[in-house]
Amino acid sequence: MKWMALVIFGGMGLTALIGGLMWGARRVALFRNGVATQGKVVANDESSSTDSHGRTHVSYYPVVEFQPAQGGTVRFKGSTGSPSPDFETGAAVNLRYNPKNPQEAQLTNFSQFWLGPVAITAAGLIALFLGIGSFLVMGGDDKGFAGMRTAMERQLLSSQKDAVRIEGRIREVRRKENGRYVFVCTARKPGADFEDEFESDSFNFDPGTEYAGRTVTICLDPYNKGSYSVELGPLLLEIVRKQSR
Repeated sequence: MKWMALVIFGGMGLTALIGGLMWGARRVALFRNGVATQGKVVANDESSSTDSHGRTHVSYYPVVEFQPAQGGTVRFKGSTGSPSPDFETGAAVNLRYNPKNPQEAQLTNFSQFWLGPVAITAAGLIALFLGIGSFLVMGGDDKGFAGMRTAMERQLLSSQKDAVRIEGRIREVRRKENGRYVFVCTARKPGADFEDEFESDSFNFDPGTEYAGRTVTICLDPYNKGSYSVELGPLLLEIVRKQSR
């Protein structure tokens, strides 16, 4: 089962990493060799999508027109959407375009020009790291696979923009009935006057008590009460390195 985790997460991570780097290389080439000019936002294209919980999310993409040096008018849509329009219709915007192919154009602000490649590359690195970490710390039974699936769901929660993030601390290590171990963390939810317990993803070994008191970030799902994710962050890297020695 450890190999399955490595193949699933590692494969997804490597694919996303390569895709993000290639996308980034194209943007670097456009930034270096493209012609800088100004255009005008003529519309905001509305796009909706539904997530795994049935929630509908609406994004707005700027539609821009500009006149390249060759003459004529070129229209293109921004590559990054946002929950509300970032640009008003009629606004003047800076952009770069490929002089050999003016249809290859992009706004030069960070969210439109760099955010896509950076986000995909970062997601690839996270998935690749998760695959390697799972390979090192997971057991080989079906419960380990179920734990991997839960870890993936929690990872998705951590990436949600609207997740509620609170600060917690590791209190102790708890041994579960299946022989695996979790960090028990405590934190106070917004508006609460007491602390709740939150369990991290499980390990197939005892990580030790030396991490008690360390600070962690806990992500709460605003749409699903009781759903949360404990972000160990750099601490997970410490644990993996210690285990691999």
